[in-house]
Amino acid sequence: MRFRRVTFGINFIPFLLTATILHHLRLFENSNVVRELQKDLYVDDWLTGADSITEVEEMYEQAKAIMLKGNFPLAKWKSSG
Repeated sequence: MRFRRVTFGINFIPFLLTATILHHLRLFENSNVVRELQKDLYVDDWLTGADSITEVEEMYEQAKAIMLKGNFPLAKWKSSG
């Protein structure tokens, strides 16, 4: 029998998820969004900001496209503005 998924709730899951996402991000050009995802992503939450709503929307669209290519759909969106 071969497992194809890792069960959540196990201690090392955040480490495995982070390592997998960082590996995925290495496939993309070193842009502002990629750097932000590399340093400000914790498990499945990304905390970032920008100087304007337009800039945040552009960052979100880029991040969504990047993460979707690795089957990591961004599902949550929250703004203080």
